Amino acid sequence: FAGKIIDWILPVGFSMIILVIGSLNFKPFYHQVKDGKVDKEALESTYKSEFYAKDSFSDLYGLSLDILNKKMVGNFEYVKDDSGFMHSIASASCSEEDAEQFLGDMVSLKEELEQRGIPMVYVQIPSRELKGYSDYPSGVFNKTASVIEQLIKGLNEVGIDTLDIGEYCLNAEEPIQKEQFFFKTDIHLTTDAEMWAGKYVVEYLNENTTCEINKDIFDVGQYRKESHRFRGNLVKESGRYFSKDDTFEVYYPNFATSMVLDNGVQGVKKEGEFADVLMNGGYRKYWVLNYLQWGSPYYKITNKNQERNNVLMIMDSMCMRMVSYLAIGCHKVTVLDPRYFNGIDLINVALESEVYDAVVVCHTSTLLGKNFFPEQMEWNKLLGMKSIDGVNMCSLDYCNGVWTENSNIINIDITQPYIEMSGWAADLQEGLAAEDVYIAIGSHVIKCEYGIESRSLRDFFSNDNFGKCGFRVKIPTELIVEDYTENFQIW
Repeated sequence: FAGKIIDWILPVGFSMIILVIGSLNFKPFYHQVKDGKVDKEALESTYKSEFYAKDSFSDLYGLSLDILNKKMVGNFEYVKDDSGFMHSIASASCSEEDAEQFLGDMVSLKEELEQRGIPMVYVQIPSRELKGYSDYPSGVFNKTASVIEQLIKGLNEVGIDTLDIGEYCLNAEEPIQKEQFFFKTDIHLTTDAEMWAGKYVVEYLNENTTCEINKDIFDVGQYRKESHRFRGNLVKESGRYFSKDDTFEVYYPNFATSMVLDNGVQGVKKEGEFADVLMNGGYRKYWVLNYLQWGSPYYKITNKNQERNNVLMIMDSMCMRMVSYLAIGCHKVTVLDPRYFNGIDLINVALESEVYDAVVVCHTSTLLGKNFFPEQMEWNKLLGMKSIDGVNMCSLDYCNGVWTENSNIINIDITQPYIEMSGWAADLQEGLAAEDVYIAIGSHVIKCEYGIESRSLRDFFSNDNFGKCGFRVKIPTELIVEDYTENFQIW
């Protein structure tokens, strides 16, 4: 009799647990399925980010993997090597096609800079799978390192100077161990690694350009160190018990500084000491975010205590701390992140705004596939496409937050760094949303963010196809001033 009770209790108890968990997760998922239309990618993203007690379940999952001595996490998404370093399998891989496009962009950039008489150097941040330094565990294959090797070879063949930080890791007179270079739980480099790599960048700039940068800016003895417990972005799925915590080092100058950060894209301007301007007050959950302006494509750093050295950095997030401390030795550092260009040719915007002593392209695999000169690519896409009728098929509703009142004339304040426009676009004749939306101003064409909710348009035409026809775009005012035109077109 007792056995029958147990046989009955177990499935009922399990069903009750599932019912309780499902009820607790009902609210975050309901709004995505209430209209009967399911966006699988959005649903999966919500599932991963808002699942009830997600961290506790992740901890339990990671603990079970550790007990069973398993190395693979999820659906071949992450793997832990024999030294305890986590690797991302799903997002780390890059293709030869992406590398070929990147090489083409670098050649175009080289030609542009040669016309302006500006020297350039390419700095390669090594992948976590650097052969002989931090290999993948046996049986797991990723071709990122081999693609990067071919990319460096291609750059050398076309005459572009390269600094391969991976080579310094392996062969430098004062090498750095992988335990100091890579976090175990995060894709980014340690702060000590970025300070170490920065010395080689400064050495190159001093020997090959007109820059005269004090190498001591990367001497950690010049700074007060704070150490923080850190869990990175490679252990979100496996919790606290699968991999040991890292230590995140923060360095505060022991000397007076006077810095200015100007980020017109996000409307941020800060002035003061290094820590108040180039740091963001500390991020206990994710300390990497403590430096510079994440998610921004274009901003400038000015050092009032320096009178020379003007450097343009084209980079992603892998060298933000290095660039922060590099700014202490420069009068001005301009930062471009191609991941967020959003169809705007910001490289030429930056080149027109300053006279640089050098351009540094600091590259990791995340920049592969990110077009450096997007406007030319977008123009090519537009060839053969129809320009939609601005009266019947689109509406520019707001300009810098001001309602345009459907006017044919829009006043633009050119003292603002960016012009932000928003509205809607659709094929009213066919009753369909547009495929993409572009705005052309003079010789510039910019791809808009499209697919924003547009309830009023949907309700007015009683057509569900018009439910996400909104667009918005930010355009640097410099483009409008540089290439003024009385008209713009929307595709």
